[in-house]
Amino acid sequence: MVFAPTPGELVDAAPFAQIVYWTGSSPETLQTHRLEACVTEEGKWWKPVSVPEQGGPHIGLEWEEPRRFCKVIIVWASKAQIPNSAKIKLQYWHRSWPQIGLSGWNAIDDFYNGHWVNAAASVTTRGARTTFSILPLTTDELNKEGIEPVNYRVALRLRLLFTDNLTAPIKSIKVLGDYAWKKIPIRIEFVGQTIPCCGRLEVHNGYLTSESDWKLTNNNWLEASVLAADVSLDSPDRTICTVRTECFNFSFLPLEAAASPIFIKDFGVFISSGEKFAGWVPKTKCVFDRVADEPEQSYEQASRKIPALRKTLQTPRPRYVPLGVDGNRQEIAIMYNGDILIERSSLKSKPTDREPLLWPEKEDHLLYHVMTGSTIDC
Repeated sequence: MVFAPTPGELVDAAPFAQIVYWTGSSPETLQTHRLEACVTEEGKWWKPVSVPEQGGPHIGLEWEEPRRFCKVIIVWASKAQIPNSAKIKLQYWHRSWPQIGLSGWNAIDDFYNGHWVNAAASVTTRGARTTFSILPLTTDELNKEGIEPVNYRVALRLRLLFTDNLTAPIKSIKVLGDYAWKKIPIRIEFVGQTIPCCGRLEVHNGYLTSESDWKLTNNNWLEASVLAADVSLDSPDRTICTVRTECFNFSFLPLEAAASPIFIKDFGVFISSGEKFAGWVPKTKCVFDRVADEPEQSYEQASRKIPALRKTLQTPRPRYVPLGVDGNRQEIAIMYNGDILIERSSLKSKPTDREPLLWPEKEDHLLYHVMTGSTIDC
């Protein structure tokens, strides 16, 4: 049995991060160094490390993926040594969050591009505990227009910077999100021809409240209980369970299994929050099975099912066909009437390339109108 928080508690992302400090004077030279704990009879603690090119003493956390947090709690190792909270900056590594792009080609935060940003937060100290509560996001904080005033931040790096060079040993750091732990019972049933006799159940971004190693004796199933982050299934904070056996390995989302059973047909594995495979009736057929129910594809069938295109009613401009080679960005469009359209924002052309085209500097697109004299087919 391992330590696990209580269901309903806010998720603390700190245990899933490395406690670190950084060296380097630019994003290109930035290096992460793991910070080892000092162990004494009173317990263990961490001491911030002074790095002049990083602005001074600091201590931080680093995750594999960006995490969402709304509160950071520092517990100092000694009540007699508590720094002035006004001299501590809560900072996070930032490049592109939050996304405001108009297409799917959006940058994501990474370890090699970005800079430190001061997080706006209200700070309180009670006893040996200092709490940073995140304030609504503003345009001034990120120098970015059109952002929502959310009471959280998303980052894969977080640090405390001591601006007056006065530090103190830290007993623990909590990084709380605005979502809670949810207890989910898991039943894994092996119904295929290959049934493993033993294995291991691992949990990423969550806690297993039972033993991780398991062995099947007189049955073909095992049960466990998982504390999972109650977030959307596509969130980086989601909990992932992995089953490892001598026959095969597979992973699943406990939140997904709780919503509806999962059947991995190739492995003969049935995952649910308690339902048995013998009485299970799938709500819908899988995609592969549904293919056989469809009539054979033909031009006649496609002509019946696809509505006629009203070419001039498309927005923001009438319908077009992209022109380009396979595997390349298609930057030129042939309009429904034969005209040729080129957009500066899509082409990403340089001024020297636009000059031979007599491209007006204030215009985003060029439209070459083909005077065919034929009636437009609308």
